[in-house]
Amino acid sequence: MIKTSTVNVENCVADEESRLAKTLKDICDENGKEKDSVKAAEIFHELGILYQRKAEISHSKICLIQSAALLNAAVAREPENKTFTKDLRDFCSYVLNKAQVKNQGYDLVEISNKIAKKVTTLRKIVLKILEISASGKSVVKQVKKNQRQISQKYINVMHELFQTCISIFEGLPCKFAIAGLGSLARNEITPYSDFEHIILLENGIEDDENYSETQEQFRWFSLIFLIILINLQETIIPSVAIPSLNDYTTPGGNWFYDAYTTRGITLDGLMAHACKNPLGRTFETKDKPWITELIKPVNKMLEYLKSDVSLKNGYHLDQILLQSCYVSGDKGLYEQFVEAVRRKKKENKFSTQCQVMQGLNEDLKNFDAFTDLMRMRETTQCNIKRVIYRSVTLFISALGRMYNIDEASSFSVVKSLKGKQIIDHETAEKLKLAVAVACKVRLSRYMEYKSQHDYVNCMDRQVTVLLKKYAKMEDIVQYFVIALALQKVLRNLDPSSLPAKLTFSFQPYMKYMVAYKLGYYDYITEDWKRDQVTMGDPWGKYYVARSLVKMLSYKEALNILKSVDTTDKTLSSAVRVDIGFCQKSRNLTRTLTPRHFLKHGT
Repeated sequence: MIKTSTVNVENCVADEESRLAKTLKDICDENGKEKDSVKAAEIFHELGILYQRKAEISHSKICLIQSAALLNAAVAREPENKTFTKDLRDFCSYVLNKAQVKNQGYDLVEISNKIAKKVTTLRKIVLKILEISASGKSVVKQVKKNQRQISQKYINVMHELFQTCISIFEGLPCKFAIAGLGSLARNEITPYSDFEHIILLENGIEDDENYSETQEQFRWFSLIFLIILINLQETIIPSVAIPSLNDYTTPGGNWFYDAYTTRGITLDGLMAHACKNPLGRTFETKDKPWITELIKPVNKMLEYLKSDVSLKNGYHLDQILLQSCYVSGDKGLYEQFVEAVRRKKKENKFSTQCQVMQGLNEDLKNFDAFTDLMRMRETTQCNIKRVIYRSVTLFISALGRMYNIDEASSFSVVKSLKGKQIIDHETAEKLKLAVAVACKVRLSRYMEYKSQHDYVNCMDRQVTVLLKKYAKMEDIVQYFVIALALQKVLRNLDPSSLPAKLTFSFQPYMKYMVAYKLGYYDYITEDWKRDQVTMGDPWGKYYVARSLVKMLSYKEALNILKSVDTTDKTLSSAVRVDIGFCQKSRNLTRTLTPRHFLKHGT
């Protein structure tokens, strides 16, 4: 009878969720964006209460996270609604009660308000930092200093919040440490980045007869921390994967787009490919039918580094665990974890290289700088983080892992590669410049929009014009030149026989080819007057001439084309055609794509 009753309740809850989801969909446009925030707030409030009820039935902490996100979404849209604010506070009290916290007097909403003030202060500091602009070597030095400062201040905020959570529990049953992952570990964090982290427990605690209770207490500890983060009201609803709104496993199921909420500091999302938070992935999906939890003793956490385990557990989890930073808790325990990771890497050097290479091949397809470059001039849409940030930092990080470098930050990896004479001084300087440009562009973008606003959709102008707001033209050009050279080297690597020294090719004409594809014609013509090396390069001349044609300077373009050394048959054919166009004073409509030159290095 009890089982039947529970099933009936679950069915009623599921029916009510479907009804509310349909009601929300009816007030959204074709892109899933809400047209009426007041009505949407009412629906989110009802869904939030419903998910609290679902948590009561299923005993799921994930449902509590989802409830917190929904209730905060309602309050963010209608902050003066007393029912919404009361129910959010009641929800927080409910969680404290379920966690069996001795002192029930803590106000999680008020704690979040205090943290929000510190986050606001951090963002004001970053705005002042961005007022200082630099280029060339100075931009590397400045960005490197800025990112260290931002990362440390971000850690300070999280450390203080963890100390508050420890106070709420009046101590925890064993030694533990919080380790930050991702961009925080690489000193590439922004004041709007989510917080990827794990909880490490002391070795041996798993043999304690009360270990299951200890685990459960740390789960509640993590949940309360995450709810305080969600109370900052910067958690977009899609990131908590409400099945009726954002089902990432079913075609058409991911339909809701939260255009209202600021995408800022929060937990790493609950999507199956994410979940780099202590509670991890507590549910199975078709593509990821494995459960992951990131609250473990040090030795148990290391099992995620095994090749057969890592492939099962989300997007690059094993690689992400190789790079971490101390945030809070027992520092000695954290250092024990770091040392154990180093030993593991050395023991499984070849296996690690193969794992990295396997992920690398996938990344080279997904973040192909050449493909992105070919689209840049024509498109009005672009994902800044994917095109400008990941196409370099992701691959420098991979190089570091392949060559067994323990450093986490991209700058430090480059420094170590140079120190080991794997790359030369020129390559090191160029890679550092690319990292600096990547961090500066992403940071500037987020600070301008006060959100993790990666996706650019500028209907009235080209993306390449927009990029000049965040970095100088020359630096943007150099970024793509370096990204192309870096990815080309990685494509040719054999993990079973890594070369002692990597050779990067930065051919003179490459900056003009890149600038031409970006539509920076004035940069090409001005730089050519000063650059004696590229001035004599046949392909360099060719792109100068094509830029002049784009600027309608046909006579000057014709003179340059006639002076090009056409020993190269492909170039000879292109020049001949373009001379014909110039002589007829017509705009060139044909664009040569020298993919084979990049591939073969000729």
